[in-house]
Parts: sequence; structure tokens; C-alpha cells
Amino acid sequence: AVPAGTTLGAIVPDARNNQRAPAHWAGFPWSAIGDNFDVVLPMAYWSVTKSTRTCLSTQMDVTAYINQVIDLTDALMGRSRPIAPMGGIASCDTSQEVAQYVATLAARGAVGGGLYDFYATEANPHAGTLWSELAGLNSLHS
Repeated sequence: AVPAGTTLGAIVPDARNNQRAPAHWAGFPWSAIGDNFDVVLPMAYWSVTKSTRTCLSTQMDVTAYINQVIDLTDALMGRSRPIAPMGGIASCDTSQEVAQYVATLAARGAVGGGLYDFYATEANPHAGTLWSELAGLNSLHS
């Protein structure tokens, strides 16, 4: 329904959700996503696995998390597509996690990324540092 040559992106669940709640995601059309879309944007919100009580004091292994999301997404689609994993819910992210996130995206050849969402990023007590780390996403396009 779009003109030829239009780039289509699919915002998809975090493929790790298939492991956390397999019954909930049974039947998700992963192969159709791989067949019909040009770029995939998984909601790779690593921070959803943190306790709300220890949100900013818990440090995640973001590199492992993002690598798993990319690998699982490719496996479930049955192919590789350009990918732009969306990062954690910013109100719970640490600057170390965001630095790992940006470095992992660069190492994996991602075409983009970002955090969820602007208001959560601004509400984070380390917002300035998060924005500085996110500036590294600009190098993904060079």
C-alpha cells in the first residue's frame, strides 16, 4: 500500500520476551516481519528486568542483553535485517548501561537506536550524561 522504494520499519517486541512469556508471544509473525520490512526496531528495554525498588542501583549487562536481542530477532525472522534496537526505559538506565548500549550497537553494525522515551530520559537524575552517551549514536551513520 506504499509507493515502491519506500523503506518500511517494523517496531517489534523484544525477542527475549519469547523466553520470558512464551505463551504471550506464541504466533508472533517473525518470519513475515523479516520478509516484508526493510529495518527492524526491537523494543530492547533491558531495564524492564530491573526491580522498581533498585532501578538505578542495579547495573545490567547491556552488551549481553542487546546481543541476545539482535541474535534472537534474526533467528526468529529467519534472516538478518538492518536493525535499530530501542534501548531501556531511560528513567531506570545508568550512564554505564547507555555507554555499553551505544558501543554494542556500533560493534554490531546497527543503523540506529535510542532510549524510551524523551520524558523518561529528562527525568533521570543523570540525564546530561545519558544524552552525552547517546550522542555516540551519530557515529552509526558515518
